[in-house]
Amino acid sequence: MSELTRAQPLYGASSALDYRRETIALEQEIKRSRHAVLVVNTRSRYGAHAYSEAKRLLAEAGIALDAAYPVRNAERLHEIVQEEIAKGRKFIILGGGDGTISSVVDHFAYTSVVFDVLPLGTANSFARTLGVPLDLTGAIDVLVNGKVANIDLGKINEDYFANGSSIGMPAIVGRATPHGLKKAEVPMAWSWPTSSCALRLSAASSRSMVSRPRSRHSTF
Repeated sequence: MSELTRAQPLYGASSALDYRRETIALEQEIKRSRHAVLVVNTRSRYGAHAYSEAKRLLAEAGIALDAAYPVRNAERLHEIVQEEIAKGRKFIILGGGDGTISSVVDHFAYTSVVFDVLPLGTANSFARTLGVPLDLTGAIDVLVNGKVANIDLGKINEDYFANGSSIGMPAIVGRATPHGLKKAEVPMAWSWPTSSCALRLSAASSRSMVSRPRSRHSTF
């Protein structure tokens, strides 16, 4: 079964029931209106190639796009998502990889906004975890015919994350990997920077807290 995504505080049975009712109403609203916003990170592995094709397939599936953004500068992703949520959008389609999801998931926590994923990145582990097909046609079928479901988010300091977070060497390797190399074969892309990072490690400390808000996402 695959899903769409949204965020929930856990305050007991009564609040959970109210939240579930709200989720069902939100799903019905999305299916009735069939309107969405498309935000694609065109620097993700397949983003630039897939943007036009995604728009075509969404139109064929009967999804009316209120706005569509091919985003070249990844730093603008959170700004665009935040602005669209402020406009009252209920359904935002994110095209990109795990980095794209990580950069914007904070904006969906504790909101009545659903997001779905077009997996256009390198590993796409978030989409894989949810059972979202990795091909565009299959992923769009999920967002058209799926149901809204709640997913848990983790939190470290003031930063939410969806399916994983790294500290130490993995984080350094991720930042050090040249963007273009991520479009090469995956094992090479993620192993190449390791040798150049090894000598830069030093002792550090951090404070972290994990909480359990939820985010809403569409599944089958």
